[in-house]
Amino acid sequence: MYPFFKYSPANHYFDYGWYNFELLRLLGSAPHGGCDVAEFLEAVTQLRPNDALSWQRTFLHQAEKVELLALDARAHGHAAAARNAFLRASNYFRAAQYLHPAAPAAERPHLLAVYERSTACFEAATRLFPHRPRQVAIPYETEQGRRVGLPGWLYLPAPSQRLPDRQTPVLVCVGGADSTQEELYFLSVAEGPALGYAVLTFDGPGQGLVLRRDGLPMRPDWESVCGPVLDFLRAYAAGHPDIGLDVDAVVLTGQSLGGYLALRGAADPRVKACVAVDSFYDMWDLANARMPGWMVRPWLGGWMGDWFIDWAVCRHGRADVATRYQFALAQGMFGCASPCDTLREMMRYTFKLRSRKGEDEAGKDYLARISCPVLISGAAADPKSFLPELSTDLLYDNLVNVRKEDKEVWIAKAWSDGGLQAKCGAWSLLQYRTFRFLDEKLSIVRAAADEGSTVSDT
Repeated sequence: MYPFFKYSPANHYFDYGWYNFELLRLLGSAPHGGCDVAEFLEAVTQLRPNDALSWQRTFLHQAEKVELLALDARAHGHAAAARNAFLRASNYFRAAQYLHPAAPAAERPHLLAVYERSTACFEAATRLFPHRPRQVAIPYETEQGRRVGLPGWLYLPAPSQRLPDRQTPVLVCVGGADSTQEELYFLSVAEGPALGYAVLTFDGPGQGLVLRRDGLPMRPDWESVCGPVLDFLRAYAAGHPDIGLDVDAVVLTGQSLGGYLALRGAADPRVKACVAVDSFYDMWDLANARMPGWMVRPWLGGWMGDWFIDWAVCRHGRADVATRYQFALAQGMFGCASPCDTLREMMRYTFKLRSRKGEDEAGKDYLARISCPVLISGAAADPKSFLPELSTDLLYDNLVNVRKEDKEVWIAKAWSDGGLQAKCGAWSLLQYRTFRFLDEKLSIVRAAADEGSTVSDT
């Protein structure tokens, strides 16, 4: 059996605690229907350390097994059992293609096929939701003028769940480097509609189907993506007045890279609050702090050419599946041809403003453009994660135009308190902290649970 419970943050990659993090990510979706404990433990017994194929085969088998259960339950009229099984199958299919590099369909059609099975199972589950979400396509135009519809889901509260005496606020969930909008359901969506929020998820450039099917790479200026998303919401609300969306109460959230992307979008004055979970401040600074000096310093100093980085990553990746996967993921997400190009692309993901010559503009920071309330969090349980001193602290200090009373910091160390990156294993707590913060900033007051479920504006 794979030693799932043997975990040592100090040996995070080399003791395969990295596998444990990804397994905890999967297990952490169980409270909202993304995993079954017995199915999970059964899969763990089949895993072999440092073997991506065993991971892929194991979760593909589990996904297909649970998909058959869902089909059987649906055929026999057991809607709840079918819905739950489809949700789990969707998440297992996502996990099955997880250790492969993300790539356009033309390069890896078999991976696209597995991912599409994940989306198909999720769609089948939504048809059995008590209040079905709506599939949407968000108009988006690339820098090259190509027009693409970003696939999304809009989750609405049932009529009985709407907030009294006001329109429905909208939470926009921004994905990260390796998440999918289907996984975001378990992470950020599940509790929103019952609290009176509409929740929008979508795949943007470098994510989900938009990367795998349409071949659009990630871009650092995510405000260029959030802008069209906000435009879409306003147009959709105008065309569907019966659902009562409050386009003046739109808020953003994202985790890890998604936290960075959400903060880029939060500079738009139409955004009324932002929850940035375990974001970085500067991707290159963080990556440089995590990579061995013997590999990076000679390249930065000009003593070694690009070939050295490419050789070092390839050599280390042969022995370590985590290194191999993470560089392959980044190359596919960014649309880069080599590890060295990937490192250069990382340098573009920063809140530091640079001149046209590429030099840092002293005292200037993108975060100064944000004025809405912001909740920022850090993950302090793992020294290989997004170090708070290189991320959360800098984010807080540079949000200079957000009032102090509108800036909230949440840095946790214990796993159960949200100490792991992206709050893995503590997603129920994450949703509670997120919606509690948003309630406060949107002036939503709820009666204590033992006094009823009424909600009112102040």
